[in-house]
Amino acid sequence: MKNQTKLSLLSFLMLFSLLQLSCRKTVEDEFEDVNGDVAIKYISSIVIVSSDFEKDELISVTYDGEERVSDISYGESIHYMVYDEFDNLSMLTFDGVLSDVSEMYLAPYDILINMHSWSEKARTGDVLKYDSKGNPFQIEIFIDTYQWNWTNYYVSHTDTLLCEIQYDPNPNPLFYTLKAAGIISVLDQTELIFGSHSPEIIKARQLLPFNNIKTITFKELNGIPKTIININTSYDDDDYPEMATIVVINESGSFLHKVNYKYK
Repeated sequence: MKNQTKLSLLSFLMLFSLLQLSCRKTVEDEFEDVNGDVAIKYISSIVIVSSDFEKDELISVTYDGEERVSDISYGESIHYMVYDEFDNLSMLTFDGVLSDVSEMYLAPYDILINMHSWSEKARTGDVLKYDSKGNPFQIEIFIDTYQWNWTNYYVSHTDTLLCEIQYDPNPNPLFYTLKAAGIISVLDQTELIFGSHSPEIIKARQLLPFNNIKTITFKELNGIPKTIININTSYDDDDYPEMATIVVINESGSFLHKVNYKYK
């Protein structure tokens, strides 16, 4: 009887879990809840111009005949997508080597985060708070400071900062491009109870914003601001970014970057 009771309880828990899973909203459902009936647009390129760069930074997106992303390039890095017979992203490669999906997703995100300081490397930690629309609002950031010891660079120390992000009401312009690359489907899988996923993909799901970023403020743990990034964006008739001016203000001064968006 005890074994039957345990089996019945286990069956109930499994059924309850599956019902919860079937009722859970997808990433796209959540995006549409926040943004309503928005136009579907796909990015073809993002150009970042700055006097701090030796040359313009270019993120370029190429599509195949089935409107799927075939590759995404950033600088000298190119990520190639491989899809299975059901159009699911089955493989992501960089120079013929398998790479993590989160590397491609986080590339433009990392550019903004690392505008904090070009002499240091920022790494994202946990999302501590979300805003009322489900966007990451407060994120733990780890700042690695490098020094040269005559043979190579090494991490001399790591500081922890809090990163607070505010958003325009406009939709995240990367969303449907990520969907065309199969990334949104991959991020949806992190909600499944069974199976395992890399911590990087889980983190990418947690970091996905539904709206376009307006300001990023890096703060010491005591609340004192260290770096402020203001993003003034001009939008087209579909509420997608056309151009953005990014001003980074920190103890070294203020720095200006300009961003241009193109869509296919």
